[in-house]
Order: sequence, then structure tokens, then C-alpha cells
Amino acid sequence: MCYEVCTFKSDSTYVDISGKTITPDIGDERLVVEYLPIETEMLVVGEISGTTVSGGDTFIVSNKSDSELLSDLKTEETTMYWVMKGAVWLMLTFGLLMILSPILSLLDFIPVAGKAASCVATIVAAVISAGIVIAGTLIIKYWFLCIALAVIGVVGLVVLLVVLMARKKESGGSEKEKK
Repeated sequence: MCYEVCTFKSDSTYVDISGKTITPDIGDERLVVEYLPIETEMLVVGEISGTTVSGGDTFIVSNKSDSELLSDLKTEETTMYWVMKGAVWLMLTFGLLMILSPILSLLDFIPVAGKAASCVATIVAAVISAGIVIAGTLIIKYWFLCIALAVIGVVGLVVLLVVLMARKKESGGSEKEKK
């Protein structure tokens, strides 16, 4: 077996480091070496271990400035955010339509009503799915407000129950005095 570092030149021609043309045989393995030119200033983000930087949670090697890199990462993250929201909306819409499909298949026996019901069901499923996605987004984004509103609601219910019980005691006591 031949292990050589070579560059791909054309369909079946490889050139090794010395410039000699190599014709690969069956069983030969090609080792491709990639490197970054030293002339350019690089930004490396990763986990430092001794004298090397290796991949951690995030490993980035870039020749962009930090502001350009942050801008590109933010754009990529925003794009993925909206793509995932769209995918979730589509999956919820199709899921709701699958839940409604047995009913819609029964309505298909009525000529005009079947098609109209199918169209209305699709629109309703899309609107409900959009509402679920929007509500989920708001809950995730403003979770602290949701907790505050829940606490205020619970406190309000407790106060309401105490007031109602106090009124009931007052009205019950006055009825006994009347007798």
C-alpha cells in the first residue's frame, strides 16, 4: 500500500509534494492535508488545554474580525430560529389536520361540503398552530412575566376566596339572628 500526501490535479491525476505525478493503484490510500496560511491573522475560539486550542462547546477558526464574526454568527442563529419556527408551525398544522382527517373523510361523502370543510379545517389548523407557536415563543421569551402573572393570579384567587368566605359567614350569622 502506498501512503502519500498529494494534491488532486484532474480526474485521475495526483501530484505529490515534490511535483511528481502519481497514478493511484487499487488499495492505495490518499492522505489530504489541509492547512491555514500563516500570513493572515486568525481568530480562534475554543477550549485551551496546555499550549493548544481544541474543540469545546464552541470551536471556531476564522479570519474575520470579532465584530464580523459575531454578526455572521448572529445572522446564522436568527436564520435557524425562524427556520425551526416555520418547521414547528408546519408540523403542528399537519398534526392537527391528521387529528381532524377521520371527520373530514366522513364529510367527503357530501359533494360540496366535503371540499369546503377540508379547506376550512386547513385554515383553522394553520391559525391554531400559529397561535400555539406564538404563545410558546412568548412564554419562552417572557417566562418571568408568566410566573409573575401566575403568582398574581393565585394571590388574587386566595383573596377572592377569603372575601367570599367572610361574606358567607356574615350572611349566615345574620340569618341565624333573624330566626
